Amino acid sequence: RRYEVLNQQRKSVIIQKYWRAYYLSKLLRSKKNASLTIQCAIRCMFAQIEFKKLRAGARDLSNALVERDELRKEVNALRKKLKEASSLAGSQAQRTALGTSGSEIKEARKDVENISNEINQMKQLLSELQKVTKEDLERTQGATMTLNDAKQRAGTVQTE
Repeated sequence: RRYEVLNQQRKSVIIQKYWRAYYLSKLLRSKKNASLTIQCAIRCMFAQIEFKKLRAGARDLSNALVERDELRKEVNALRKKLKEASSLAGSQAQRTALGTSGSEIKEARKDVENISNEINQMKQLLSELQKVTKEDLERTQGATMTLNDAKQRAGTVQTE
C-alpha cells in the first residue's frame, strides 16, 4: 500500500515536471516572439526617421546642385573677366612702352590678382559642394538599403 502511494506521487511529480516544462517553454516562446516583434517595429521606426532625414537631405542635395551650377556660371564669368583684364594689362603694357603711366599697370595687375583669387575660391567651393553631394548620396543609398532590410525582417517576423 505504501509502495503504491509513493509510486503514484513519483508519477504525479514527473507529470507535473513535464507539464511545467511545456508550459514555461510555450510562455518563453511567446514572450520571445513578442520581444522580436517590438524590436523589429522599433528598428523600422528608427529606419523611417533616418530615411525622412535623408530624403530631406536629398532635397537639400538638389538645392546644392543648383548652387553648384550657379557657382560654375560665376566661375566662367570670372574667367572671362580675367581674360579681359589680362588682355587689358597687355594693352597697357604696350601703352607704357608708348608712354602710359605705370600706375595703370599696377591697378590692372591688382585686378587680375583679385579675379584669379576669386576664381580659386569658387573652385574650392565647387569641390566642397561636390564632396557634400557625394556623401549625401551615399548616405541616402545606405539608409534606403537599411530601410529595405528592416522591412524584409518585419515581413519575416510577422509570417512566423
